[in-house]
Amino acid sequence: MRTPCLLWVSGAPDLCFFAGFDPSQCVAGADGPCSAPMNRRTLLPSDTPQSLVLADAAETSAAGIVSRTVLQTPELRVVLFAFAEGQELTTHASSRRALVQVLEGNCEFLFAGEWHDLAAGALLHLPPSHTHAVRASMGLFSMLLTLGSEPAGPSEAIRP
Repeated sequence: MRTPCLLWVSGAPDLCFFAGFDPSQCVAGADGPCSAPMNRRTLLPSDTPQSLVLADAAETSAAGIVSRTVLQTPELRVVLFAFAEGQELTTHASSRRALVQVLEGNCEFLFAGEWHDLAAGALLHLPPSHTHAVRASMGLFSMLLTLGSEPAGPSEAIRP
């Protein structure tokens, strides 16, 4: 059963507030267990070039996590998250490769079996099926999550 949204923002059906979000309660699918239940409307169209100021698109909640789908295509999903202090996505894994960019503030991120402090500007790569978690223990923070489709078979990093 999917974790329900606590509040849909009027006039912005892509915006979902949820507190105590536990990805293990979501239905795993093409978007992986990191997906929150959201409308498929995105902030950027998939068929037209367009820019977006992420700081303007980020929405916050005093007691929850806000996620907005920035872009959705068959090959890529980009989601903007804003966490209130004390909010956490509990330990989970995704079937898709992920890049996490911390946009604002600081967070604690569990990866490679240890908690790490990440600050604005940090970029984190998570291979498919890698267990991870994130929490906002030092105030409000925002991050951009990019999920890619995984090629069939092992891949190697391109080396110069």
